[in-house]
Amino acid sequence: MIDRYMVKKVGDIGNFQNKLENLLKQGHVNKTQYELLSIAIEAGNAAAHRGFRPDKQMLNDLLKIVEDIIALEYKTLNFGEYKAKIPQRSSHRK
Repeated sequence: MIDRYMVKKVGDIGNFQNKLENLLKQGHVNKTQYELLSIAIEAGNAAAHRGFRPDKQMLNDLLKIVEDIIALEYKTLNFGEYKAKIPQRSSHRK
């Protein structure tokens, strides 16, 4: 899930770290999101390659973070359109 999101945003440019750094550089994630994704990716790598088995709470927290970061993009897709529909304040005050 994380890799597909990163490839969609920055292209297939190598390993997770390269993609993650480019997500940050290109403004797709902020510094906090970058750090959280980095932890989730490291946990996934450890589970896949080093026999790491996170407990249920940790796994749920990691999944929530990843889902929230990815979902934020889809939840905010129309906000540019919404902004255009909101009447602007008048430039003069009474």
